[in-house]
Amino acid sequence: MKSLKYITFYFLASIIFSCDVITSEEENHQLYNYDINALIQKTVKDMDQTEVIVKKKVNYDGKTSEISVSDINWDSELEVFNDADINRPIFKDSYKKVETKEGQDIKIKYTSQSDKNEVKWLEITQNDQGITTSIQFLIKSKNALFQKEKVGKLTYSNDGFLNQYSIQGNQDVVILGQKNYNIEAFVSRN
Repeated sequence: MKSLKYITFYFLASIIFSCDVITSEEENHQLYNYDINALIQKTVKDMDQTEVIVKKKVNYDGKTSEISVSDINWDSELEVFNDADINRPIFKDSYKKVETKEGQDIKIKYTSQSDKNEVKWLEITQNDQGITTSIQFLIKSKNALFQKEKVGKLTYSNDGFLNQYSIQGNQDVVILGQKNYNIEAFVSRN
C-alpha cells in the first residue's frame, strides 16, 4: 500500500514538473525582436531541397577569386548571418524598432540603444505579402586586442527564395594587422 502511495506521488510530481518545463520552453521561444535564426533555418531547409548553382566572388586583402559551386553545406555557408541575432531575452529592450513603408514594401529597422551591443542595426524589408525580401546588418566590436566590422546582406525573391548574399568587413588585430574581405554570392536555380 505504501508503494502505491509513492508511485502516485511520483506520478503527480512528474506531471507538475513537466508542465513547468513546457512553460519554460515556451518562454525561451518568445519573440523579442526579429528572429533572424528562424529565417536562416528556413533558408537552409529550402536550399537543401533545391538544386542551385552559386557563383561567388571573394576578395581577401586585394586578392580576388571567382568560383561556381553546386554542392554547398548551407548550415556552414549561412552560419555567419546568425551573428546578427538580436532575438534574445538580454536584448529585449536594447533595440529601437522603426517601421516605414516604401511603396508596397515595409522596412523594419532595429537600432541598438547601447554601445555594448555588437549588432549596431538590423534592417528587414518585407513585401506586401509579408515575405522577407531583404535582411541587412552591421556588426562592430572593439577591444584592446582587435577591432572588427562586418556588414551582411541577404536578398530574397518575392516568393522567399534566396537570390543573393554578401558579407563585407575588416578585422584589425594588434599583432596581425588589418585584413579586409568581401564575399558576394549569386544563387540561381537549376
